[in-house]
Amino acid sequence: MKFGRMMEIVGEITQQYYYRDPSCEEVSYMKELFQNVINNDESYGIEFIKQIYDELYMERRNLNAVIKNLSAKCEFDESTLPTETKEELEKALYEVAADETKNAEYQKKLTAYQNSVKVKKDAEARIKKLVEEAAQYESILKPDEEGIANTEINKKKYEAYITKSQSMLATFQANVDMFQKTLDNLDKPVCPISEKLVCTTDKRGLKKELSKLLAENQAHVKEHQEFIQKCRNLIVKCEAFIKSYNESKLLWSKKELIEKQISEFVMPIVLEKPEEIKQDTDSFLKKQEINRKLGILSAYELVKKNKLELEEMNKKHALIEFALLVLDTKKGVPAEVLKVTLNNFAVMCNEHAAKIKKGLSLKFLCDDGFEVLARTKENEEFLPVSTISTGEKLIVIYLLMLIINKITNAKYLCIDNLDKLDAECTKTFVELLGKTDMFEHIFIGAVNHSDTEALLKGVHVLKL
Repeated sequence: MKFGRMMEIVGEITQQYYYRDPSCEEVSYMKELFQNVINNDESYGIEFIKQIYDELYMERRNLNAVIKNLSAKCEFDESTLPTETKEELEKALYEVAADETKNAEYQKKLTAYQNSVKVKKDAEARIKKLVEEAAQYESILKPDEEGIANTEINKKKYEAYITKSQSMLATFQANVDMFQKTLDNLDKPVCPISEKLVCTTDKRGLKKELSKLLAENQAHVKEHQEFIQKCRNLIVKCEAFIKSYNESKLLWSKKELIEKQISEFVMPIVLEKPEEIKQDTDSFLKKQEINRKLGILSAYELVKKNKLELEEMNKKHALIEFALLVLDTKKGVPAEVLKVTLNNFAVMCNEHAAKIKKGLSLKFLCDDGFEVLARTKENEEFLPVSTISTGEKLIVIYLLMLIINKITNAKYLCIDNLDKLDAECTKTFVELLGKTDMFEHIFIGAVNHSDTEALLKGVHVLKL
């Protein structure tokens, strides 16, 4: 389809979900998404729309994380805002600066001294703690790297053995079931060709041979079951070793980290304590209060900036949400295109249905997956094709293949399980084939070839 036609469908979807036409911003955003095909005046299909949808889906997921993070940065209690303006606070700070200058140097040195004392105290506590922790890990040994590598190789090897043995086990078990079933039915006098015939053939030799084969396959089944259990036990041991290795590796890493910290530890030096002078406490407190208020104002300005950015993000998010809705596979443009295509296909099918069988009609649903419904008689309800009779199902399949061939010009028909039909349905099917020259190659599958050939007597059949 072309972009213009797609936007007509977008308008219908917008009316359906928002009860309005797409906004100018939404139309512009859709043009931006499809800019390349618009510039080249190209047609595109559902796959291209799906590609755009997937890209938008990922973009929305990333944008959601950004919006969540930004929203947290937009919270602010405006009751904490100072009554003064930023200019007034900066002026007051300048006035306090003159009184504070004489105390600044002392306060700086005193703070540096106090910090150095604290840093050393913390360092002493830290090295003491590291030494204590190192003692706890003294008995920890380096994990066995070669052993873990071999164990992981063995684990994969046992898992491969299990996979291979399970495949062989399934084969032998199937043989056991087949031989057992054959033996169970061997003594029955009923002929496998027809229940009306009585079989008097001596089956003792066959029964002996089948019993031998059954015993051999049962032995193989037991052998593989025991082997699989043995491998599973070995895998459990491997997993236990791997778990133990991982625990040891974690402890060894902690030990190495602690030892490295101890070896690289440098004890900080305490600075010389400055000579005490008289401080202007009021000046210091005033500056603290002014800076606190300036900090609040600065934080508030940042919040306002974040809100503006969040507003733009939400606008972008709304446009992406809009695009995701109208491009959604189940309820957007692809769904509408599919409905139109299926409706057209249904019309073509039903135009030919009446010619094939009176009352036959098809319906296609795509609201929740894809389903074909059929009505084989007038005034009856549409039923899923999977629930109708085999003969009716064959007619429906023939009709679908007929229409598909008209569209694709493939000129071939494939029908399986023809021997499940009665003679009347098979005759109807053969008559249908004789009424059309649409198919150049017809492939028919059946289990009982002789019965099928008898039903198709008079029709040229090439047996494969």
